Amino acid sequence: MQVVFDKADVPALILAKEWTNLRKELFGTVSTILDSAEPLIGTPTLDYDSVGLNFYDSGKLSLDRDYFNPAHKDSGTLTILVRSSEACDGLEIADLRSTEKIDSEAIGREANFIPVPAVAGEVIVLAGTRLQRLLGKAKVRACVHRVCRPTQGSDKHQRLSLTIFCGPPMK
Repeated sequence: MQVVFDKADVPALILAKEWTNLRKELFGTVSTILDSAEPLIGTPTLDYDSVGLNFYDSGKLSLDRDYFNPAHKDSGTLTILVRSSEACDGLEIADLRSTEKIDSEAIGREANFIPVPAVAGEVIVLAGTRLQRLLGKAKVRACVHRVCRPTQGSDKHQRLSLTIFCGPPMK
């Protein structure tokens, strides 16, 4: 028996179509805000994206670990993050003014980190290392972020997020 899908009903294809339209608007807005002479989309190299689904369960995190994902920078142009509505899901962003360090591991040890509470319907946009290299550090710095064990007051101590990585990783 062969199963045939109507392409209009496949969730991944619906997401891809909607994302294509949203991406053009988002990158156009970012380009305008940053007064960029460099194109952020419009070439095969820059028009790459991938989607990831992240699920973290603190019940499965060993007691000697405080992080699901230690301090790091994403290597693409932008990362779009849609999270579950749990207010304290563990996402933290480094205050880069609090350290002179430049690599993620050193920043993770030294910088102050700011919790980013989830808000229903909110989308987080993180600058990646490719955007920093395209536009220069004077205009934008890649966002150092980490995912900590959710706070004890959080629902079920779990975190779910949909991540769209825009632009290919740096090689």
